[in-house]
Amino acid sequence: MPRILLIEDDYPLAETTQQYLEQFGFDVRHEADGEVGLAAMMEERPDILLLDLMLPTIDGLEICRRVRMNPATAKLPILMLTARGDEADRVAGLELGADDYLSKPYSLRELVARIRAVLRRAASTPETPSGTGNHSETKVEKLEIGILTINRLSREVTWRGELVEFTATEFELLWLLASRIGQVLTREQLLDQVRGREFEVFDRSIDVHISKLRKKLEENPKQPKLIRTVWGVGYRMESPEEG
Repeated sequence: MPRILLIEDDYPLAETTQQYLEQFGFDVRHEADGEVGLAAMMEERPDILLLDLMLPTIDGLEICRRVRMNPATAKLPILMLTARGDEADRVAGLELGADDYLSKPYSLRELVARIRAVLRRAASTPETPSGTGNHSETKVEKLEIGILTINRLSREVTWRGELVEFTATEFELLWLLASRIGQVLTREQLLDQVRGREFEVFDRSIDVHISKLRKKLEENPKQPKLIRTVWGVGYRMESPEEG
């Protein structure tokens, strides 16, 4: 039973959300205070965090930052819930490492779909094959492209010999681009493959994640050589240069 920690100070909304999610088999704990919620997260170690941005004592953005900075929780899936209409708030959350966001008022059915999608991505590490099966059917689980190595089984990325940490969404996006070196992928293709569902036309979260990949891998993120923008289309990954 997936465990959810919901940090939300709107009690009626939290109660409705909790009751609805529990109908779908989720084990939900609710906290209304940011600081208390952060302590509950360390105590419970949930499978996913549903995080409101406007909270007492510690706001959602600060919680997101602390979660990602702590090695024990760095890979915890985070789904932001926000009533703010300003795109900058959503972008800030994604920049800090949130995996997805949902604007209030939200559909509870869509919330369930989002939670399931985020959990699938977080648990997408394939099982290690056992026995002596047909190796011709074994999927590619490791990419070695010059100074870049991506291991899908261990979900580790090595760049110039150094281990680099990525969120679940960043890892899947990088894997998709790296497995199609030189191929232009549209935003719609990336969203469909990485998220597994359709997004709103104006959802620019894919651009935020591309920016984060560039900050971690590019020598000069503002003049990228590894992940190129194909204006009006999408993105293309080039073979990384040595040196």
